[in-house]
Amino acid sequence: MILTTPAQESYTRFSCPNPHCAQCNRPGTGHSAHRSWTGKARHIERLRCTLCHRECSEREGTLMARSKLPEATVEQLLQCQRWGVCDEGTADICAVDLKTVHRFQRVAAHRAQTHHQAGRATGGRHGRADG
Repeated sequence: MILTTPAQESYTRFSCPNPHCAQCNRPGTGHSAHRSWTGKARHIERLRCTLCHRECSEREGTLMARSKLPEATVEQLLQCQRWGVCDEGTADICAVDLKTVHRFQRVAAHRAQTHHQAGRATGGRHGRADG
């Protein structure tokens, strides 16, 4: 697989994570630019805000942030949680350590709480397509 710098249009879904930047959490403005590739297989993009010049991973703010797990494993973990599989069963099905399951649950809970609080701060419209 040959990695190339993608077209600029693909960066409109990203936004600057810097709370001091005018474009913080404002996707669609096109102020993110490709910086480099990272990860073992060089499959994760590093992005740079063209206004404040802060760099971040394309995974920042997601369940995959700072995770070394393959995406397929994270999807399995999510499915097991959704189906109500016990922690030990989830670890067995996903072939991960029980501590990994507990860490994933903590990260997912924190992410959900942050998202919920952001939605309340914006009048309940955060993340909803029906407005």
